Amino acid sequence: MTDDAPLWVWKNDDGAQELSQLWSEYQYRHEHVWKMVFQATLAVVVLSFASYIPVVRTAGLAVFLLPVLAIGVAVLALVRMDRELRALTTVKDAYLDATRDPKPDKNRSRFRRDVVVYMWGLMVVAIVNLGWMVYSTVLRVAAY
Repeated sequence: MTDDAPLWVWKNDDGAQELSQLWSEYQYRHEHVWKMVFQATLAVVVLSFASYIPVVRTAGLAVFLLPVLAIGVAVLALVRMDRELRALTTVKDAYLDATRDPKPDKNRSRFRRDVVVYMWGLMVVAIVNLGWMVYSTVLRVAAY
């Protein structure tokens, strides 16, 4: 048993191994979701704002590929995140069922909702960035 497992796992003789495995799986899934959030954020931010580097701006219309890629990464991350959150929910529900704890209604976790809202927000920011690039480029071209 690990030290960070809940104390009741130590006291529960029957099914303690199963509970320990469920707890480990829950921890893995939860950490994996956070890792994906940070990776997706980094990728979208770098791709979105790399087009503002002066050297990259000399690439002509190809500079628009970076924000389009950022939107694509955000969409793929949202789809992948949905699958991971479903798996996390399945493990969490199995864990709660195995502990015979009633599923909390009032203190229900909003982790899934918050992650999905954040990922949608990240995608919206990437889309706004592309729109701003197009708008500013049109204004620059019209000024000449």
